Amino acid sequence: MSLPMNQVRSFFEMLSLAVANNRFPGKFSNELLIAIYWEQSLFQNLEQAGKAGTGPRVGFGLLEQGAMRPANFLHTGEFPNDTHPYTKDVVVRDDNMAAALTPDCLEGIARIHEHESIRASLDVYAAVTFKYLPPRWLACEAELKSVLQGFTFDPLKWDPMKIERALRKARAFPTQGPVYNRLHAKLFPFVDILSLLLGQSQPFVAQGSSGRAVWAIQELLNQASFRQRGRSELPRLDVDGWFGPKTYARVREFQGRNSISPDGVVGPQTKTALAKIA
Repeated sequence: MSLPMNQVRSFFEMLSLAVANNRFPGKFSNELLIAIYWEQSLFQNLEQAGKAGTGPRVGFGLLEQGAMRPANFLHTGEFPNDTHPYTKDVVVRDDNMAAALTPDCLEGIARIHEHESIRASLDVYAAVTFKYLPPRWLACEAELKSVLQGFTFDPLKWDPMKIERALRKARAFPTQGPVYNRLHAKLFPFVDILSLLLGQSQPFVAQGSSGRAVWAIQELLNQASFRQRGRSELPRLDVDGWFGPKTYARVREFQGRNSISPDGVVGPQTKTALAKIA
């Protein structure tokens, strides 16, 4: 990965930012914005070096000041406009502005060039040198739509592995190892998943159960494997919300490593042990 990863935002946060700041979801979908944000910046609103003579690039969609003109035109009707409302300094310190910049820029491009083609706007956004990027964005968009299936605000119906496979359509990253573990933990933060589990009403979760609590348990056990010393000797769990034999075995393994009677039932003691490694 060529970009730093210190400020990678979670998938939950990025989707929320896209939904809240996309004024044109019927044209440029939130899934498309997620694809662009991931490929361009790894979900980071940082100031990055641009090409010689263009100045730094900022925002989740990585645009230099001159490339913000279509977005500014959309708001003022003036072109060129380098000062309002989008500037480098405003975007880099305001995540909402950083998220809104990309859809505003795409719509501004469409109006300036008087075309309705989404692909044409993406080609201009990517610039001539990077015409290979729009097909990647569109492939990621299509797969994200299939994975999310409209469950925008119900993360416990998502499959993290499928989301990551979709993101790889836009920009590849490892499937295992230290870099992957770090990225996965940032995309799906342990503390966020833990809060989802603790927010469920089920005091005990056992083999044969299904649903939201099981989804959270599976994801937490996967992450616990690399957050604690000594990786699990068992295969990574599919995060499918079904408490089957593999999940049962992983729960018992976790309990044994944390001095809990290995009964395979996730109750208060096991939840407390998970909370201690958050």
